[in-house]
Amino acid sequence: MIKTPEKMCKVSIAGSKKVLEDTIKIMHERGTVHLVDYAITKSEKEGGVFSIGNSFERADDLSIALVKARSLMRTLGVEIVSSATSMQESEKIIEKRIDWLHSVVSGLLDGKEEIEEELREIDRARDALNFIEMLGIDIDILKETEELSMYTGFVNSNPESVLKSVSKKFELFSEKAGKEVAFVVFIEKEKGNEALAGLKKLEFRDIEFPDNFEKYGTLAKLEKTAKSSELELIDLQTKIARFGRVEGKFLQNSEYNLKRSSEKAEAPLKFAVSDNSFVIEGWIPQRKYSSFAKTLETELKDKIHVECEEASDESQLSPPTELQNPELINSFEFFVDLYSKPSYKEIDPTNFIFFTFPLFFGFILGDVGYGVVTLALFYGAKKILTGKEAHSLLNALMLASLATIIFGFIFGEFFGYEPYHPLLARAHEVNMMLTISVVVGIIHINLGYFLGMLNDYRQKGVGYMIKHTGSWVGFEIAILLVILEIFGKLSFVYSTYLVYGALAASVILLYIGHGIIGIIEIPSVLSNILSYTRLFAVGLASVALAIIVNDFAGAAFVSGGFGYVTGVLILVVGHTINIALGILGGFLQSLRLHYVEFFTKFYKGGGEAYLPFGD
Repeated sequence: MIKTPEKMCKVSIAGSKKVLEDTIKIMHERGTVHLVDYAITKSEKEGGVFSIGNSFERADDLSIALVKARSLMRTLGVEIVSSATSMQESEKIIEKRIDWLHSVVSGLLDGKEEIEEELREIDRARDALNFIEMLGIDIDILKETEELSMYTGFVNSNPESVLKSVSKKFELFSEKAGKEVAFVVFIEKEKGNEALAGLKKLEFRDIEFPDNFEKYGTLAKLEKTAKSSELELIDLQTKIARFGRVEGKFLQNSEYNLKRSSEKAEAPLKFAVSDNSFVIEGWIPQRKYSSFAKTLETELKDKIHVECEEASDESQLSPPTELQNPELINSFEFFVDLYSKPSYKEIDPTNFIFFTFPLFFGFILGDVGYGVVTLALFYGAKKILTGKEAHSLLNALMLASLATIIFGFIFGEFFGYEPYHPLLARAHEVNMMLTISVVVGIIHINLGYFLGMLNDYRQKGVGYMIKHTGSWVGFEIAILLVILEIFGKLSFVYSTYLVYGALAASVILLYIGHGIIGIIEIPSVLSNILSYTRLFAVGLASVALAIIVNDFAGAAFVSGGFGYVTGVLILVVGHTINIALGILGGFLQSLRLHYVEFFTKFYKGGGEAYLPFGD
């Protein structure tokens, strides 16, 4: 049950520069070494023997081809895959084909963009031509001169009287357009600003004529041009989509293989190299080291040297973290990673979350009907969604739904109804439910303290364990003794002195281990335990809402006629809302009890993920 991350050892590989490429190839194929950047020591810098390596000559070409492949995939809607088959073509041929594809598709995209811009211009010109044809005027007259100002647009009433009050010298073309009046007016230049002020009093709305819109001539000619452009756009979109269908598999395989080739070509940037040799450092699981070292030594003979330093609990090394959990449990690594990956020397909390998260979720929601609905919902979502993280979350929630069904049978609840006498009626046995919640909190928190003591012991020994996490356990024991003494359960001689002496000693130990912060946080012991009453409180709110929904629906059914439709609608909408709130409340409250009340007793996280080169 108590598990720690995979045991690692720090692998160092030194060899002749002649076999550097072969070494990288073997490492990449095995996919077991988590590479770390080689740290050049001061003496190495001063001596000038080693320096950070350079990528291979092909690295730039591979990187450019990879960027082009990914750009094409985004454009054509082709998904990146996590694995693919190796390709028979050489990298040069693949790069040439990608260059050709990139050139052709870029040309199609440029053409598509030009047509789309033309269609946007046509839309603007259409408004202008509609305006002109409505007024029945010639395009050629729509020009300002040195003597005349021109205003075009819409006002809320006929502008003639306003214009006459400004000047007698004007030419007006107007037409009713719904609740507004469309117009074009030419007026002497010196009266232009005064005329504009008058038009604004009529809520003047200007209309802009796009550049060169007159090239379309008439509205009929414009619509013909638009139709032709739309057909051309559809043809280009069809060609682009066809490239996605035809070349999609090639692009997926190319991206995958180019990425792996690029990783190998850029790997020397993490190594130390001299004129004749190289040094590689990384981390490898201890159980995989022997076969890895044997492969290197068999393939490269005496041109390579491999050694491994074990990362024990006492060492100062900081290896990456690789969690090893069974398939059923590893979905709950999602919650651990969401908080922070455990450091190498910490206990992996995944096993405990696997047990307690569904337990808390089910205890809160606790309804057979709701459990069946959420199970179907999460199962359906898993079929639709892709990605490892989404599947991990949904797997965990499906287990939580099963727990909801189990607790539903215990509570005797089915969509808020009680079809039989339950083992525990949570809506009625409030004191019992509160007691269970508090007991669960005491057990869960003290499990956290127990794991914290194990972490302390593994990392810094017995002394640190006693004064750090042990001080909180000692304080809890002292409080328990005080309670027993108050209720007269301790009757031995000097029990009072011993009990309160133990309490004082535990407080002193808290101060030694945590300083003044430890003393300030003493009330948090009680508040953390009481926090678990939310398991009952949130669940009770869900039960109450379900009962209210059922009562309203029942009243509608009694009325008959249309009341049956109303009742069904109330049941569907009401229980849908309650299920949604139940999922949200069950998820967040369960997660909060783990992250705030449980993890803070033993868990810090901050580990680095194990990412093997080539995997």
